[in-house]
Amino acid sequence: MMKNILSLKNILFLLTICCVFLQSVHAGSTVPVPKDAQTFWTGFRTAVLNDDQSKIVANTNFPFKTRGDLDSDPERKYNEAEFLKLYKIIFNQFDRKYQKTIKKVIEEKEILLPKNLHGSKKIRIENLVFRKQENGNWLFTFAYVLEDDVKPLFSK
Repeated sequence: MMKNILSLKNILFLLTICCVFLQSVHAGSTVPVPKDAQTFWTGFRTAVLNDDQSKIVANTNFPFKTRGDLDSDPERKYNEAEFLKLYKIIFNQFDRKYQKTIKKVIEEKEILLPKNLHGSKKIRIENLVFRKQENGNWLFTFAYVLEDDVKPLFSK
């Protein structure tokens, strides 16, 4: 009889922990995506899918920054002209996690999810980072790009 009571107490304890965990996960996922972030994403996504480089440039912060996927890879900075050389590589690179190009990931990402937000001033979509600027505008600010893809573009 005592073993049954202890087993029941253990089961109730585990159920309580599971319920608390599930409530915290659920509560975190109900944080709404700010309207301005979703509006920015919709416009940026459309520009990428339409290959509208002028709109992408207008929504990009310069100097634009990249880094390879290794911590030891250097951070690189690009002006607008250099960014346009890098443009195709950024959106056509293969995303290993999703086994498709970044452009295809963008095509499938119609709306932002709370998991794409990193605080109130940063959006991350796989290899791409967007930041809210001091003036309130969102801009494309950073991309992880494989070093082997970048070096040939800018080697002299």
